Amino acid sequence: PAAKVTGTPDNPVVEVTVTYPDGTTDTIEVPVKQKDSATNEPTVKPDEANTPAVSAGKALIDGSDTPESPLSPADQETVKDKVDSSNLPAGTTVTPADKVTGTEDAPVVEVTVTYPDGTTDTINVPVKQKDSATNEPSVKPDEANTPTVSAGKALIDGSDTPESPLSPADQEAVKDKVDTSNLPAGTTVTPADKVTGTPENPVVEVTVTYPDGTTDTIEVPVKQKDSASNEPTVKPDEANTPTVSAGKALIDGSDTPESPLSDADKAVVADKVDTSNLPQGTVVTPADKVTGTPDNPVVEVTVTYPDGTTDTIEVPVKQKDSASNEPTVKADEPNTPAISAGKALIDGSDKPESPLSPADQEAVKDKVDTSNLPAGTTVTPAAKVTGTPDNPVVEVTVTYPDGTTDTI
Repeated sequence: PAAKVTGTPDNPVVEVTVTYPDGTTDTIEVPVKQKDSATNEPTVKPDEANTPAVSAGKALIDGSDTPESPLSPADQETVKDKVDSSNLPAGTTVTPADKVTGTEDAPVVEVTVTYPDGTTDTINVPVKQKDSATNEPSVKPDEANTPTVSAGKALIDGSDTPESPLSPADQEAVKDKVDTSNLPAGTTVTPADKVTGTPENPVVEVTVTYPDGTTDTIEVPVKQKDSASNEPTVKPDEANTPTVSAGKALIDGSDTPESPLSDADKAVVADKVDTSNLPQGTVVTPADKVTGTPDNPVVEVTVTYPDGTTDTIEVPVKQKDSASNEPTVKADEPNTPAISAGKALIDGSDKPESPLSPADQEAVKDKVDTSNLPAGTTVTPAAKVTGTPDNPVVEVTVTYPDGTTDTI
């Protein structure tokens, strides 16, 4: 045969010389067709912005013999889609290699293009590594700052009915624990909305999304806020409901209360909170006034745990009788008690001539109006007259059933 194809594009032929034993010859034209690989040239789509990103590790890109991982089917599909087959014959197949070759500066995947006639071409498709293959997110190592989260126990043990999701503040604390200092600009960190793991090793899964859309998942260890794992309660001994000296205005929540709670009242209220099952170092702080309603007066108590988290609990209270009652003197002026004590008592001298007699004390006692005071209130006049010669008086102690007193 001749060394080249002649004829026309529509009728290509190869001239063949037939030589006989006697040395004579004939020439014949043999029709031929070209191999697909000779008439076609596969190309890579030119849209540089869409250079395929593949998940193969660095070892693949530098062509090492022990690659970290082969190309995944998804990566191969991405590379395959990069070959422009629009001008190739119907039935042409594109088969990417299963690893990245080339150099770190110019990584490629070899692609075999197989034509319908079985001939092939090979083309290199440039690739870049997925950000997730070249980056490794990590948790900041400062153990002392393990995030505390408010999720309840159910979340930590991974139950299907969690008590509460992570709050935005909790998620922010977890997010801040991820070290992004070596990750590409534009990387985003998204914590899950619940705690998983085990009670001994609670974690929050965090998704790290790189600028190319690839992701990594990292687990951030967390610990529960004390307020999530503790529940303060009021001691149940109803008989010992605290009595406080705050006036009526405090109980109805008015803006101008008659009086704040005294330190003694606060101590009584604080003692009503059951701290027996709370962490050591928990602090109980009652509010400085009574709130609620006249039918259900309470004092709000803030329970502060060692980690700084808090719970609020309402402690029912009742008013001291002396705060809600006001003893008065009967108004019948003509019946001002007449007593037998001498002048010395009236002017308050240190050596009275005589004490008040039981009859005098009874007369003074009878002058106190107890009609609106609680049943069981007692009235006890002093043993002597005080005041001035112009305004002699006897001090009377009014003792209420709860042990509180007024003086009139």
